[in-house]
Amino acid sequence: MRIRFLLLAFLLVFLLPPPVFPKYISNPVSCLRNGGLCKAACRGHLKKIGTCGISGPKCCRVK
Repeated sequence: MRIRFLLLAFLLVFLLPPPVFPKYISNPVSCLRNGGLCKAACRGHLKKIGTCGISGPKCCRVK
C-alpha cells in the first residue's frame, strides 16, 4: 500500500510543468496574458520572452 502512495507522489512531481513558465511561452494567448505582442522580430525597446507558435513570430515585451 505504501508503494502505491510513493509511486503516486513520484508521478505527480514528475508530471508537473517547469517553474520558469515565461521563458516557454509558445502560443499567442499566453503571450498576450504575459503582456507581450506577437511580432516578426523584437527590435528596439522590445525583449523576446517566447514565441507565438512552433517556429513563427516572436513574443515581445517592452524591456
